[in-house]
Amino acid sequence: MADATRTIAVIDGNSLMHRAFHAIRQPMNAPDGRSTGALFGFFNMFIKMVDTFHPDGVICAFDKGKPRVRMEMLPQYKAQRPPMDPALHEQFPMVKELLRTLDVPVAELEGWEGDDILGTLARRGEAAGYEMLLFTGDRDMYQLSTEHVKIVSTQKGVSEVKIMDPATVEDLYHGITPELVPDFYGLKGDTSDNIPGVPGIGPKKAAALIVQYGSLDFVLGGNLSKILTVGHENTLRIAFVLGFFGFGVKAAIWPLHGWLPSAGVAPTPVTALLHAVAVVNAGVFAILRLTYYSYGTNLLQGTWAQDLVMAFAVITIVYGSAMALRMQHLKRRLAYSTVSNLSYILFGATLMSPGGLAAALCHMVVHSFVKIILFFCAGALLCQTHHKEYIFEYEGLGKRMPITFGVFTFASMALKEPVS
Repeated sequence: MADATRTIAVIDGNSLMHRAFHAIRQPMNAPDGRSTGALFGFFNMFIKMVDTFHPDGVICAFDKGKPRVRMEMLPQYKAQRPPMDPALHEQFPMVKELLRTLDVPVAELEGWEGDDILGTLARRGEAAGYEMLLFTGDRDMYQLSTEHVKIVSTQKGVSEVKIMDPATVEDLYHGITPELVPDFYGLKGDTSDNIPGVPGIGPKKAAALIVQYGSLDFVLGGNLSKILTVGHENTLRIAFVLGFFGFGVKAAIWPLHGWLPSAGVAPTPVTALLHAVAVVNAGVFAILRLTYYSYGTNLLQGTWAQDLVMAFAVITIVYGSAMALRMQHLKRRLAYSTVSNLSYILFGATLMSPGGLAAALCHMVVHSFVKIILFFCAGALLCQTHHKEYIFEYEGLGKRMPITFGVFTFASMALKEPVS
């Protein structure tokens, strides 16, 4: 017969010491005057745990020093807490000494909290095939609960406990599973640790949003559409349109495009980078991120906001193409070609479909390379003709510069949109 799975209990020493200290109200002192109330409560809980759960092994984890990693991420972490009561502080060495006398391993690491050690031991113990019991009063530890990791949560004083597994965690938080507990606390915050949440979102709303939309991972569906849309959809769509036109200045959306053709008088390397990098990557890419990563297509698709931005993209395509055909100034013609092509990218993006997004990203890359080629060809023509800038002045130049004109023609054809 196979051996039964062994059980390891891991105690959050700081959590239980604080709970024991505040639960034992009657003053208790050693002959030398040191307080012993927390020590008595701690080991009362310890003995009860051993008698009740019969673990095959026990480990006790403690905080050591300031939680350096957490404070680097959040300087105000636990800043609101008063200093530890001296009567409690002096009992920690006694508890640790007595645990070692009982051959109970004491785990602590400079700059880390007992919580971190509990989490590490829980995952490593589970991976090694043990059943893990975590004794703590911190509810945020419920995120560690699995089929083989149970949280023994102290409920009242040091005598009553509740065993939390994935089912009881989900029941307690109205549908939130253990792996979503960090997102839940991230939304509502944790006042006990001085961790801010999202303003205006309490436990009930946080639970409802998490259950409805899932995790808060930074995914294609958009962050705002998962957190803040309830009751504010139209306001957010207005903000999206304003953001679209704000970044649209850089992306040369009509009627905010005027600066781009005017910038065409700059030297060739500058205009090549301006049209291929500064505009495309800064303006268009910002709109792509605004649409797909900040707001999400679920919030925008099929609404007036999508119709409006698509309409301006189409208008800009037609306007830019018409103006490019009218222009005799070579660089201005290329500039209006950029105006039109940027809106081809934006039109694909505002379709808000996988195919539209893929087409937009592909055309953004192609346009960047092709427009660099076209502007350098234009620079070669200007240099060869001693800065003649108008197309009608280039008559017969193709015979003298066949390679340049061949490259220019090929690059121009590369920008033509295929008709399906």
